[in-house]
Amino acid sequence: MQHVDNKQRIYQKFIQNNDIIIQNVNTTVDMSCVNQQNLQNAIFKNCKDIIFYNAPESLKHIKIKRSAINSLDGIQQLSQLESFEIDQNPEICLNPLVTLNITKLSLQNMNLSDISMLRFLKKLTSLDLCSNNIFDISMLSFLQDLTFLRLRKNKIQNISVLSNLTCLKELIICQNLIYDALPISSLKLEKLYIWGNYITDISCINTTNMGELFVQQNYIPTQQIAKFKQLSINRSNYQEQRKPSFDLIFKLHFTRFNRRLKQIYAKQEINNQQINKDIHSIRSEIYENAMKCNLALQRMQSESTDSQ
Repeated sequence: MQHVDNKQRIYQKFIQNNDIIIQNVNTTVDMSCVNQQNLQNAIFKNCKDIIFYNAPESLKHIKIKRSAINSLDGIQQLSQLESFEIDQNPEICLNPLVTLNITKLSLQNMNLSDISMLRFLKKLTSLDLCSNNIFDISMLSFLQDLTFLRLRKNKIQNISVLSNLTCLKELIICQNLIYDALPISSLKLEKLYIWGNYITDISCINTTNMGELFVQQNYIPTQQIAKFKQLSINRSNYQEQRKPSFDLIFKLHFTRFNRRLKQIYAKQEINNQQINKDIHSIRSEIYENAMKCNLALQRMQSESTDSQ
């Protein structure tokens, strides 16, 4: 009992109003020893570990930065939790989050590749998956209420699932491997950051409500750039377009083909006939897309020659 009282006194100094901010602590933080009614916000920075069992049930927002957390067990009891943010903690299991009704989730620098657990978080309106190793985003189809989505610095190529996320207002998908912007053409976005990809055509993008548009470092033809510059978009950047390079386009599609093959061979339950069928289908799809990119490349080269 004396030990618990000592911890309570220690944690009390980290509490300000309805917030608790604990940082640079070399011992495990035991949230059961935080005795504070109406505590709403908890921020942890550079903490060794955190135990969430019997944490104050009034908590609504948790942010964990640069901390080596071993487990999120116990967090599922926080029925009032609305937002959860964590970064640089790649070994942790995120499954305890799936029973919560959180609306905001941030998982930056978590070395994530599998995001299947997101299908249970159907009330999310804000999702940040920046700086991971995500290739497949099909699970986002379950998140129909998303208004903010940040997928910067991943390995995403296929964004067809985004066409169904009609509530999206802000989309950040820069620094990926995207070559086709058509899936987001029907979205009424207010902010779009799609720079640093392999896109050759942005004519399909709906700019009716667009307030910010950043498409630099792609392969967009100069004619399209000129048209978009005439639009009354408050903040935009179309410059620094990449120079056409067939080698880069070939590399993009070869990488995609290789990843899809690995996915197929990982399914040990299917027979060789099915594998060959899938390989043929993928080859056809990628060849078709590569030809589209090559045509766009030729168009850009032609424009460049005409302007000289």
